[in-house]
Amino acid sequence: MRIGVPVFGCDSGRSGIGRYAIRMLEGLARLAPDISLDVVGRPDELSTFTQGNPRIREIPIDPVVPGALGELLWFQTRLPALARRESWDLAFLPAGNRRLPMWLPCPSVGTVHDLAALHVRDKYDGARMVYIRSVLPRLIRRLSKVLTVSECSCKDIASVTGITRERIGVIPNGVDLQTFTPGDRSEARLNI
Repeated sequence: MRIGVPVFGCDSGRSGIGRYAIRMLEGLARLAPDISLDVVGRPDELSTFTQGNPRIREIPIDPVVPGALGELLWFQTRLPALARRESWDLAFLPAGNRRLPMWLPCPSVGTVHDLAALHVRDKYDGARMVYIRSVLPRLIRRLSKVLTVSECSCKDIASVTGITRERIGVIPNGVDLQTFTPGDRSEARLNI
C-alpha cells in the first residue's frame, strides 16, 4: 500500500500537530513494513518528518504562493494531481483541522485534532474563522475517515459536520517516551 502524507500545516514539527505527524510516520514505518510512505512538504522541513528513515520517501514541494494561503491553494489544486501521478492508495492528512483538499483521486484519512477555535472567542482573525466555520466542516465531510484524539472532539466533529460516528475513529494521543520519562522517585520526593 502506498500512502501520501502532506505535512503542510504541521509547523515544521514544532507544534503538537507536528510532533503527532513525526511520531505517526515513525510508527507507520516501523510497524507496517508493507506500507510505502511518501512525505510531501517544503524542502527545508522534510527531514524533520522523515528523520532519515530509508523507508520514507521525501517529495519536496514549494507552494507557488508562500504561507498558509499558498498551502491551502496547493491542497486544492496540486495535491489531487500529485496523488494521481504517484498512484497513492491512500492520503493521510495529519493536520486535518488546518489543511484539507476538496477532492482526491484516492481514499483519504485526516486527523482533526479538535475544533477548539469554534469555542474560543477571538482565537483567530476573521478570515481564518470564516474558513474554520464555513469551509472546514465541508472539507472534513469529504474525508473517507476522520481520526481524532478524544471523545469530546469526536462529538464536536459529528455535531459540526453531520458525519456519523462510524466514520470517526478516536485514537488518544500517546506519550513521547523519548522526551517524557519517569524521573528518579527519591529525587522527586526531595522536591515536595
